[in-house]
Amino acid sequence: MLVPILFAAALLPAAPTAGHMDVRVYSELRRIGPDGAPVEADSIGRPREILSPALARQSYTSFRIAVSAPLGQKFTLFLGENPENILQTTLYKESWTHTGKAWIPDAIEKVNAPYTGVIPDASLGPEAQSVQSFWLDVYTPSKAPIRRVRLEVQLNVGDQWIIYPMEMRIGALITPKPEAISPALADLRLPASETALEYLETYLCAAKQRLGASPPNGRQLIFRNAQQDVLWARMIEGTKGRDFAVAGILSALGAADVKSWCERRQEPQSGYDPESYWKLRNWLMKNATQ
Repeated sequence: MLVPILFAAALLPAAPTAGHMDVRVYSELRRIGPDGAPVEADSIGRPREILSPALARQSYTSFRIAVSAPLGQKFTLFLGENPENILQTTLYKESWTHTGKAWIPDAIEKVNAPYTGVIPDASLGPEAQSVQSFWLDVYTPSKAPIRRVRLEVQLNVGDQWIIYPMEMRIGALITPKPEAISPALADLRLPASETALEYLETYLCAAKQRLGASPPNGRQLIFRNAQQDVLWARMIEGTKGRDFAVAGILSALGAADVKSWCERRQEPQSGYDPESYWKLRNWLMKNATQ
């Protein structure tokens, strides 16, 4: 019997409706609510297309996966890699936290792939759910070959399959290992990139890192990834000087100078496209490689 296989659309249309079978991959900075749409704090701007992301070695690259399936029917989420055993993947199921009028994904629970679930899942928070949200960590070992690896997110319901393919581009850059820190994280109600920007303040503004403790959640993993960004900034500083590193960062942030950016950062930030942070990350990765 031929198994019908559909490929997920590269362009992301409106949020899926309840009962519709679909799988979508978003950046780590675009949190998805139980209705399948980005949460209000992360809704500005267009979701970033995840097609062929660049990977640094000895580094994590993270994504969010939104799965939609017919209500009450079991679905199974698979991860496929070709060639195998180059990347190390870890899958987390996200739970939503009720804050104000919104449900925002935050708490995470490590699960094995393939993962079988059902929508709605009462353990995840809200009663009304059209999707389940997952966090996918992709770790690239330091000795991984410089090449392309196909990574697929595969959704199965009955005899139906949907495949979301990605071509992962492993580069030469090897990231130093970050320091282990338990940070005080940005307010959940702010854009997802706020945790990363708060850590960037320790580099640009000589701000002290706020320390704290919290259960495992997506913001902690955003912070970990932001540590990699700052390590790349320090690599650039070491080879091309701090002035070059700071100028490039400010340009990527759309900031005129360090003083005004740091002063603006003294108040909680909201109302901006959280994925604008990717312009900064891409610049850092490119220039740390050279």
